[in-house]
Amino acid sequence: SLDPALVLWSAAKDSLRYPVFIEATHYAIHILAHEQMPLAKAFARDTDALSLVSPTYNAAGVPVFDTCLARFECRTEARHDAGDHTIIVGRVETVLLDPHAKPLIFSQRDYGTFQPA
Repeated sequence: SLDPALVLWSAAKDSLRYPVFIEATHYAIHILAHEQMPLAKAFARDTDALSLVSPTYNAAGVPVFDTCLARFECRTEARHDAGDHTIIVGRVETVLLDPHAKPLIFSQRDYGTFQPA
């Protein structure tokens, strides 16, 4: 939704991080830049990957990365049961963008970047 600005994502109920995700009142969504592929892989494997970076904390106490393509700082708006997932809707409160960064894309079980035609 653009008005109000809302995002949604799905948390798997069997995820080790699920209890934290479902209880969070605030969170940040980071869109990683192409050179952050190792960080993306670390977060996919390690429940303690936050220890690999030096985050700062926003006013809500959410860890945020200063370097990324984009960051959406959100407040949880709603949660909806969806089988083996919970859909979490967040109201976007802050957006930060790096217009010079190239996006990291994950598609067909591999990482890449977007190349405009």
